[in-house]
Amino acid sequence: MTQTIAVLDANVLIPENLGSFLATCAYTGSFTPVLSTFAFDEVVRNFPIANNRMAKMESAFAEYFVTPTIQEIKKVKLWNSPEDAHIVAAALISKAQVIVTKDLALTQEINAQEDFELKALSPFEFLVELSQINAIAIRNAVALMASMRKRPEQWTPVKVIESLIDFDQPANSQFIQSLNEMFTGD
Repeated sequence: MTQTIAVLDANVLIPENLGSFLATCAYTGSFTPVLSTFAFDEVVRNFPIANNRMAKMESAFAEYFVTPTIQEIKKVKLWNSPEDAHIVAAALISKAQVIVTKDLALTQEINAQEDFELKALSPFEFLVELSQINAIAIRNAVALMASMRKRPEQWTPVKVIESLIDFDQPANSQFIQSLNEMFTGD
């Protein structure tokens, strides 16, 4: 089985619970993360509250950072989201199959272009796919996240699952349902 390689856009790293869960999924082997240094710098620059979490992520995933050159970025033609060309360039450089983003315009543009050999998914669409490919790694990520909290006795897997509920994301209910099924009987 080939490991899914996914570029994480800045907007999926910003929400603490989602960003931490995606990082934990990568840590448990659910997928191989790729982080554009430009996206990472965007989070650090615009969301100082996330700096501590981002420093941990930088330390844990240093080998997965990609810095596209200006020439590589200029090769990417995005008409609706030209500011995100670095994300696509990072995906092309790393041979990623997926870009995980909350940016609907970027998602539509990537998925409409036939010359890209990758797709863009919302974070919960991506997590649904991962849970179908490797449910054990996703289950391990939930359990690990619960155990890593400051008060693990209060953070059960059920609490972790509840922290991921996002009613604004269409694929979220499907993902939450699959998580609940994984922990039925625990």
